[in-house]
Amino acid sequence: MRRFLLTLAAVLLAAIQQADPASACRYEMEQVAAEQGLTGLAGWFAPDPLHLISPSRPFDTEHIRLDLDVDFDNASVSGNVQQRLRSLQPGLDVIQLNCVDMEISAVSIDDAPVSFEYPVVSDQLTSWMLIDDADDSRQTLYIRLNEPLDYGQLINLRIDYSCSPQTGLYFQPGETGQYTEVWSQGEGESNRWWIPCFDYPNDKASYEGIFRVPEGFYALSNGNLLSREDHDGITEFHWSMEQPQVSYLITLAAAEYEVYEDSWRDVQLLYVCPPGTDRATAMRCVGVTPDIMECFSERIGIDYPYEKYAQVAVQNFIFGGMENTTATTMHARLIYDEGEGETRDETGLIAHELAHQWFGNSVTARRWRDVWLHEGFACYAEWLWSENSGGPSAAEHALLYRQRLIATPQNLLLADPGPQDMFDDRVYKRGALTLHALRGVIGDDRFFALLRDWTARHRHGTVVTDDFTGLAAKYADTSLRPLWDAWLYSTAVPPR
Repeated sequence: MRRFLLTLAAVLLAAIQQADPASACRYEMEQVAAEQGLTGLAGWFAPDPLHLISPSRPFDTEHIRLDLDVDFDNASVSGNVQQRLRSLQPGLDVIQLNCVDMEISAVSIDDAPVSFEYPVVSDQLTSWMLIDDADDSRQTLYIRLNEPLDYGQLINLRIDYSCSPQTGLYFQPGETGQYTEVWSQGEGESNRWWIPCFDYPNDKASYEGIFRVPEGFYALSNGNLLSREDHDGITEFHWSMEQPQVSYLITLAAAEYEVYEDSWRDVQLLYVCPPGTDRATAMRCVGVTPDIMECFSERIGIDYPYEKYAQVAVQNFIFGGMENTTATTMHARLIYDEGEGETRDETGLIAHELAHQWFGNSVTARRWRDVWLHEGFACYAEWLWSENSGGPSAAEHALLYRQRLIATPQNLLLADPGPQDMFDDRVYKRGALTLHALRGVIGDDRFFALLRDWTARHRHGTVVTDDFTGLAAKYADTSLRPLWDAWLYSTAVPPR
């Protein structure tokens, strides 16, 4: 058995060196985009470098309700978004939302029409508009309130609009060998192309999504399905999620999918597959999900934090996967033929995106510069799954990737990677290596107690790196400053 496990470990490690499908890094996006001739991708990837530290919020978004018709013939959506906002400053009289290339037909607050400006060019800026940057102004919906708000005052904002998104929401036309489909990709700041919203990661809101699609289509979004109704050749799906999420995690995927149900404890699992996929294929490809969910719930010490988890495999996706809250979008390669089973295994991808439901979705970095708190943790969770399922241990993964980092130019600071490197594979692996180094210093018992404390303390909240290093200090007998200096604040690969 020992020899078998060592041989298996060697084979798996070699496979890791050849391919790492769970890493949604820039290289993969560029390669896929080049191969498929996709356009309009620049907007999604690097969040506005002026806002690496998210802008201050004059209001708190408490709830977002989307109500949209999905028009596949014209690759467009139309309808409204309603948002419940609470003022965070006295005298607030202007609301600004991120909004790109839309037709805004009406804006109201508490059912009363209000004046707005959109789009705006530099020579139209007026004294009541809060910024004077022409580029920002063209991507900003300015709403002027009829009366200033008191601190803490709640309002209900409604925006009626339509758009044909160039990015953020991608229509697949159903050409030869493909099928009609639409899917979204909001990270980092691309949902503003199809939803007027505060499109930064320091604001969380509960959510509803109502989508009308052609009858026979299945529209997947975040949360639980409240209703599904057919009428006049149209099917309306109504999704709802009580737990708050950031705007970039709002998702939509719709096509004539095959949908199969599974479960883990009381959590509903949905495997949303391309048309024609049978249940046996779906279970062979993603049926490991309950086992991974059990492993993570045990090792992290906190059960899966939502009531549902769906995985949808879509055409021409620009990543391996994207961890939208309760509804992960996956590349079509997630579903493969039985004959490929000996050479194909997407378990690492499934584990990585599932781990984000804890690290990234429930506990969210409020600044893009701290994205290692998402990707490093999800990558390390992959290693934990491998370690707990008979594959290479976390230590074996760490040894391999430390060697790879040594061979890679190290012009990257994990604590502040810069806008072009935030989703670089080095952030993923250096983040995971940082956690493994911490585990080695404080020991297994304290390390997993720290993970449990971290996810419980900040459940459905937002965090920065200092929150984690401060909490970790409580689990160490000696100063962790040398470890942080070596792994977070230096570009060199630390000595063993």
